[in-house]
Amino acid sequence: MARAQLWKNVQFLIKYESRRTGWGWFWTAIIFSCFALTAISLLNNIRADDSNFSRIFNRFVTDLFFMSIMGSLGFTFLSKDYRSSWWKRNTISKKLVLMRSLPITVVEIVLSRVAVLLMTLVIIGFCFFSVIYGLGQWGALPLSGTEYIRFVFIWLGYALACGGFYMYMEFALKEKVYVIWCFILVIGFILIAAGLQWVGINLVEGSMELAQHYGIAIPLISVLSGSLILAGCSWISVRKLERRELG
Repeated sequence: MARAQLWKNVQFLIKYESRRTGWGWFWTAIIFSCFALTAISLLNNIRADDSNFSRIFNRFVTDLFFMSIMGSLGFTFLSKDYRSSWWKRNTISKKLVLMRSLPITVVEIVLSRVAVLLMTLVIIGFCFFSVIYGLGQWGALPLSGTEYIRFVFIWLGYALACGGFYMYMEFALKEKVYVIWCFILVIGFILIAAGLQWVGINLVEGSMELAQHYGIAIPLISVLSGSLILAGCSWISVRKLERRELG
């Protein structure tokens, strides 16, 4: 009975989140489809036979782009949570105050957020990677259909891990602190991408090579690792939300 009530409450919260998102689903799909066009251009650039500096710079930009975009794959733009000046209006905190006032548990709040994150990741991820595959056949993708699916799942593992961390920040931090951390993460992505180029590691090209030469092992490891990180962030989010003062 308790478990049935838990899932009933989770379903209620998922519907509530979907109503808050509204047209955000549609606009996020459009935005990520445009991102996919940018990704195709970047993938073409890293395969061009340019000067050494151009190759390094193109790989740096491509890695930085994928690191940044894949990290936000499980989130909708232009929803009520992330509309203009959301960090000033404390929209996420106000939503959490409302949820905590209902006869539902913190576990149910976090489970519903994970469910919405996964739904968004699947829907928006399908739009993003479908456009790349559909339009990238004219030179951008040196991968077969099966290899491309492996490539997608390698990056989906990364998206799960980042989604878990961003979700934790939603539950743990006030909006202005959340925004500051987002800027810090962008700087971190830039430094990581630059550092990897310095030592000759290319994330996007490397993930393509892994997809080509190592079968399903690497995608499975990536998705499993991302899922474990998401689960860990969910558990920490429950503990943090239980103690957080929302007033």
